Amino acid sequence: MSMTIEVPPELETALAAAAESRGLSVDALVRQLLAAFARSTNPESVDAWDAGIEEALDTMPPLPVLPLTALSRESMYDDAG
Repeated sequence: MSMTIEVPPELETALAAAAESRGLSVDALVRQLLAAFARSTNPESVDAWDAGIEEALDTMPPLPVLPLTALSRESMYDDAG
């Protein structure tokens, strides 16, 4: 099946950046996202639903790792006294 869709420029930019960060073409990334969405809207079982969620999460950028100092009292409160 072939589709043509119009997307706003900011979405096009975001998709291109996400695809590049994963080493994929925009077409491949969109196919992955659509496949994950299709599976999540009609899961055949809990396992299939879980696999779809995992695949969708794999398409997201990695979360930053906070340094331990970010969790210190001093970093959370200005009046560390």
